[in-house]
Amino acid sequence: MSGKKRLNRRHGGALAMTALAALFMLGMTALVTDIGFLYYSQARLQTAVNAGWKAGYDRMLQTVQGRTMPDAEQQLLINNHIKDVMQQNGYTSQELNTSACSLPGS
Repeated sequence: MSGKKRLNRRHGGALAMTALAALFMLGMTALVTDIGFLYYSQARLQTAVNAGWKAGYDRMLQTVQGRTMPDAEQQLLINNHIKDVMQQNGYTSQELNTSACSLPGS
């Protein structure tokens, strides 16, 4: 009789372990998804910034042509060109306006 009572007390252990394992797997899936999105966002931002930097530098060299600094109107044209290139690389104008980084002279 005591053997049956001991068996009944252990009933449900596999269910508890399965539930804990399922929670662990769900948590790991969420963590991997978040980290993957973080890497994707960082690569997307880096591509847009690199393209904008290169386009702005090239436009500034064309505009300045030997002078030391572009004037305010030329800086505005260069900044608009940089924003256009960054938009072509996947950023909206709203994202560019609300970003923490700002372009010089804007």
